[in-house]
Amino acid sequence: MAKNRTLEACPVYKTAMILDGKWTILIFRDLLANKVVRFNELRRSLGSISPKTLTERLTELESHGLVTRKVYAEVPPRVEYSLTEKGKGLSAVFDSMAKFGDKWLT
Repeated sequence: MAKNRTLEACPVYKTAMILDGKWTILIFRDLLANKVVRFNELRRSLGSISPKTLTERLTELESHGLVTRKVYAEVPPRVEYSLTEKGKGLSAVFDSMAKFGDKWLT
């Protein structure tokens, strides 16, 4: 990082702040693998995540323009989540993380 750059201006820092949080990376993993995922599918996949925490993480990702939420007018309501084009732009980051994990952490 250049000396004259503030931390907040660093693109790596900005990306890390968006992906910060215990479950965020795993939510991304599931959305990248499945394209469209329902709330309860995410909950089951993530195991011990609380509904409140999952809702908070998804809302945060949506506010950054990385995830889209589609609500169907049904009873009971059906809600699906998917990555936006901006969110899909992070796929190379996750591919690199997976390759590193396969090579060095297995």
